[in-house]
Amino acid sequence: MDIRIRAAERSDEPFLWEMLFEAAHMAQDGATAADEARAHPYLARYLAGWGRPDDVGVVAEEAGTARRLGAAWARLLDHAPGSAAGAGEALPEVAIAVVPGLRGGGIGGRLIRGLCDAARLFYPALALTVRDENPARRMYERAGFVVTHTITNRVGGRSVAMRADLLDDPAGGLRLVEPDEAWRRRFQVMAREYLLAGEDRYDDAIDGFDARLARIRRYAAGENLPEGHVPGFTYWAVAGETLVGAIRLRPYAPPHLQVYGGNIGYDVRPALRGRGCGTRMLALCLEQARTLGLARALVTCDDDNLASARVIEKNGGVLEDTRFHEPTGKLVRRYWIALA
Repeated sequence: MDIRIRAAERSDEPFLWEMLFEAAHMAQDGATAADEARAHPYLARYLAGWGRPDDVGVVAEEAGTARRLGAAWARLLDHAPGSAAGAGEALPEVAIAVVPGLRGGGIGGRLIRGLCDAARLFYPALALTVRDENPARRMYERAGFVVTHTITNRVGGRSVAMRADLLDDPAGGLRLVEPDEAWRRRFQVMAREYLLAGEDRYDDAIDGFDARLARIRRYAAGENLPEGHVPGFTYWAVAGETLVGAIRLRPYAPPHLQVYGGNIGYDVRPALRGRGCGTRMLALCLEQARTLGLARALVTCDDDNLASARVIEKNGGVLEDTRFHEPTGKLVRRYWIALA
């Protein structure tokens, strides 16, 4: 059979519901129709409202006839008992199924590989759950998924949660780009990932990307700034074509930023923390600061944020002191990095 893998479209939604029914083994659990997946709160969240910015999927079809043979897709989900992502994580969760009677012929393997390729544009990692006794687990392992923890699934059985990192060396090939319309959907996906991980720093971009982009450009131009704010440049960090995080450079840090904020502030998306991205981002931003003529840069972090402290120290940061920041009620470490 000649099979091709294509991107899933909005018109595929009815077929995706059929595949969700199969992926969840609902027939084995006594269900008789795909509509029962729509009515199941835990399952419906995998597909309801298909076509969101964070939705990515692929469909396998027979070349020549366009007969659909299976599908795989992923989206960000609110955390719930039995989720593939652990508590405090925000990873897109995978659903995958092949039409009954066609399993065992390699279609599933092509689907999961195709999904990983399609998802890499938007996500640094994927997660899924599979029943412990399901032979498909070996297929996922061949595609790069590794077991992270075990869970009790929705029918009370045992499943394993698995994760696949989609970027081999995100820090090694990282670069900074200027914010632009071309990154709209990818930034919205990253913003939702932050939000589901409990961080609302970019939630306004989910429905208000244009306003955020305009604000970034105003700050870069030093135009129409709120009282007490100073001009500054924002860069988005990119590995391949995947957004990694954001970093902000203020050539001038007035007195109210001398304790908290400094010249440079940065953050790495939750799924990529601990992989060297922050260190590389800061190094690249310091190069930008040099081109602006800064002799040194003040970089601050919360006193208990040891990961950020290591990033700063790896870039030559010398601790001047630790001060109390009254507006946030936090102790803040203040580092200076020489640039001249």
